[in-house]
Amino acid sequence: MSARKFRFVSPGIFINEIDQSQIPADSELVGPVIIGRTEKGPGMIPVRVSSFSDFVETFGNPIDGTGGEQDTWRGGNRNSPTYGAYAAQAYLKAGVGPVNFVRLMGVQHDEADSDGQAGWKTAAQHNVAIGETGGSYGLFIFSSGSLNGAAVNGVANTGDNIVNHSGTLAATFYMDSGIPVLSGNVPSSSANPFSPHEGTCTVVASDSNGNFKLRVLSSAGAEVKSATCNMAESSANWIRNQFNTNPQLLNSTIESSNNATSYFLGETYERAIDDLGLTAPYHGIILGIGSGTSGVGPWDREQPYRDSHSGWFFAQSFLASPTTSSYRYDDMQKLFKFVGINGHGEWLQDNIKISIDNIKAAENDNYQYGTFDVVLRKASDSDAQPSIIERYSACSLDPTSPDYVAIKIGDTYQNWDSTENRYREYGDYPNRSRYIRVVLNDSVKNGATPSACLPFGVYGPPRFRHFEFHSGSSKANVEDNAGLGGVFAKGSGSNMSRNAAGSTDDAGKLDNATIGWVYSGQNPIPASVYADQSTFGTASIVFPACGIRSTATQDGATLNSAYFGLHTGKTSTSTTHDTGYPDYLRSHGSDVVSSDVWGDTFGEAGYPAPNFTEQWVFSLDEMVLGTGSNFDGSKPTTGLTEATWTSGSLATGDSWTGSGSTDGNLGECRYQNILDSKINRFTSPMFGAYDGLDITERDPFRNTVIGSSETGDYVYHTIRRAINTVADPEMLSCNLITIPGLTNEALTKYLIDVCDSRADALAVIDVKGGFQPRHESNSAITSRRGNLDSVLSNIKARNLNSSYGCAYYPWVTIRDDIAGTYVKVPPSVVAMGVMANTEKKADVWFAPAGFNRGGLSQGASGLTVTGVETKLTSRNRDDLYDVNINPIASFPAEGIVVFGQKTLQATRSALDRINVRRLLIYMKKGVSQIAATTLFQPNVRDTWNGFKSRAENFLSDVKVRFGIDDFKIILDESTTTPDLVDRNIMYAKIFIKPTRAIEFIAIDFVITRSGASFED
Repeated sequence: MSARKFRFVSPGIFINEIDQSQIPADSELVGPVIIGRTEKGPGMIPVRVSSFSDFVETFGNPIDGTGGEQDTWRGGNRNSPTYGAYAAQAYLKAGVGPVNFVRLMGVQHDEADSDGQAGWKTAAQHNVAIGETGGSYGLFIFSSGSLNGAAVNGVANTGDNIVNHSGTLAATFYMDSGIPVLSGNVPSSSANPFSPHEGTCTVVASDSNGNFKLRVLSSAGAEVKSATCNMAESSANWIRNQFNTNPQLLNSTIESSNNATSYFLGETYERAIDDLGLTAPYHGIILGIGSGTSGVGPWDREQPYRDSHSGWFFAQSFLASPTTSSYRYDDMQKLFKFVGINGHGEWLQDNIKISIDNIKAAENDNYQYGTFDVVLRKASDSDAQPSIIERYSACSLDPTSPDYVAIKIGDTYQNWDSTENRYREYGDYPNRSRYIRVVLNDSVKNGATPSACLPFGVYGPPRFRHFEFHSGSSKANVEDNAGLGGVFAKGSGSNMSRNAAGSTDDAGKLDNATIGWVYSGQNPIPASVYADQSTFGTASIVFPACGIRSTATQDGATLNSAYFGLHTGKTSTSTTHDTGYPDYLRSHGSDVVSSDVWGDTFGEAGYPAPNFTEQWVFSLDEMVLGTGSNFDGSKPTTGLTEATWTSGSLATGDSWTGSGSTDGNLGECRYQNILDSKINRFTSPMFGAYDGLDITERDPFRNTVIGSSETGDYVYHTIRRAINTVADPEMLSCNLITIPGLTNEALTKYLIDVCDSRADALAVIDVKGGFQPRHESNSAITSRRGNLDSVLSNIKARNLNSSYGCAYYPWVTIRDDIAGTYVKVPPSVVAMGVMANTEKKADVWFAPAGFNRGGLSQGASGLTVTGVETKLTSRNRDDLYDVNINPIASFPAEGIVVFGQKTLQATRSALDRINVRRLLIYMKKGVSQIAATTLFQPNVRDTWNGFKSRAENFLSDVKVRFGIDDFKIILDESTTTPDLVDRNIMYAKIFIKPTRAIEFIAIDFVITRSGASFED
């Protein structure tokens, strides 16, 4: 401390304490970047995890690729290993450092052509004009006892909701070619009330147990599959047990001819059937799902990944009793909605639901804003036993309050800038939630909504609009249409343009917003069979809706525990989670819900769009009190144990708020009464997300499907973009980057180039010509084994010469200790573990090889390694080392070991060894951190000496720890010349002698005569 900083006034002794004993803080650990697929988690952004338990919580366990779920459509793709997840496990188990993980999702270039679109679609789509088969087909069922069923879940019979719901879509088939057909008895006006028939577009009766005979036919009419099926999950004939539910079987490139097929069963809607009260026997019909004119439908899911949305949450009604009859959901003030963040995709909507809880009106007349909690819950929980993931308490809609909902949850999102290859961030408040952000209505953000507004209701997910069946007209009309269906569809929408019978009246038209006519001209389906069905009558069909709670006690909950709105049980009375719940939430297709409609305005402008209506809309304003309640005016006093939600009950005056006080003063509105009675919570789903992946692939990023153009191949673009997210060293610090399993030469070269450009990371790549896993082709295992000659010739042809890359061979077998299975993994997986083990046991500049630090059988990789795909001879190891590939050797006594540490630098220098390259990366990072504190200091000798002193201390520490043999720093007028000083430059030179690793040991055994003296 300078004496000038003392205050001297009168004589005395002045003492100050200066502590120079502080221990410098340890520099933050720098870990690798690993890019790959995972079970769940944020997508296309690097996420830092510090332990394997943290990784599992964020991204899920590694997947061994053995299947695990026979129902791939519902259970997810578990049919190929997630090598990136195993690499993360290896590094985190073997070392102490963090991992930055980038989960791959399907993205596409801004200028992608038709071949470069992400996602999937069926190989062909039904087209009435040309008679093409393929696409999406629905099995629709409806009551055979009465065609005038009751309303569903209390949904009002107004607007787009048809008065009598007698049936619904039960199941969807996706066809690369061909069609599904129903067999059975057809209603007829002839003397015989039923006649046998098989086909599409024709009503068929089930048996008394609800069984239909359903066949899948090829485009030539040959039988692909035939089964007796029903919609009862408890039955052996359950449709999901009888038909293929694995989309990957459509892919003949990866499936053998014995397994490959032309169709798969997608969504089935058991809960919706139960909610409708449909009971066997049924009527059934097969129809195509989609637009009848524009040729779009659910069969086309070619679109990039996108996050899920909730519907808009809206406010309570302030209408007085005389005007409640005019109540409309769309007239209520929209407040906010929630959107997934960070690319969680479909997992978020499948596994998380959002509850608004503890809604409270303002308690002070001078401050009108009330509060509410936002609760993220597991979708599989029950209201009686909620499983809470996140809770944000006492949120407010007051933009000036620290409790403002946007402040508590966050509203930040990122968009990829393809020009600058980086993310741009938007929003006013940082995200505190790991899963969602809030989107505020502009009037809320501007403080223009009534301050008494509270979230009171929510729009449910979208679904296709309803339609109606009508009896056929005549045999002649049917035949004139070359095999088009003889059951007419009359839609309620405005886009009815296709006339199945050649007439112009509405009775023969198709609602092309909801259902497409199926061309059924195959030989087994003669058009003449559709004649005369005049006794059939009319059926009203609604598309399925996810469950919604009707009463507080329907599943054993109580009035104080029940959350109205979304209900995710198997049935309305069950707390067991409905495994089919995600089927109600899926994206409807790229053309059906366009990207411009799907933005933050989805649910407002353009919603529900011409093709859609809401599955349901919930509001606490439509709660009806149970019988036996006692009232004091409009407030219950005793006996309130039940309440029912009935859509439309406010408009009819039957709901609590519709029949209570007429006081229109916002401070004393009727909505407060229901909140005071603790009916103050409800739940919403999220919906519409998409992972952007080709679900017909075991591994959507397999090497044998990767193209060479960003605009022409979404896989190539996705991987390249993932690399670009970590290309800037100022945005992310790392020392290793790997994409385990990737052997595409253009992309691995790009990865090396990025590491070279960063100059602070080593790329660990896998090489072409090694073992081909099952997801790469349908070849027999014998033809998928690694070929050493191919590996050598491929690597020679690449002419790589970079110390910022390294490679290993061959693949190894590990034991997955979580799943208890054995998995073949690429060598980069265990290489990551060996790098971490070396850093943990010694330092980054020690060779990550040999029995001490590279012994895989001894656990050096953090995984249990049990074998190698190819046992290398001494000659094999020499050949690999000659082309700079590090062998993984198996020795009879010592076990499996990493037996090399070369980089891919062909030029002979110290940097052709991994330990030296990693030493330089470490030292450059350390010296850079020292230099950063020197910036903007005076460019004078004192500053130079300070930098030099700190750098010498750092390098001396590396020397003591055997990283370098010696060093020298020159920083004086000979390096920083007056000319450089004038240009504001300080220039230093650092000379180092890296410590070399012993890779060759030569020992002479000299045999002497008996009389020789060793001292000689």
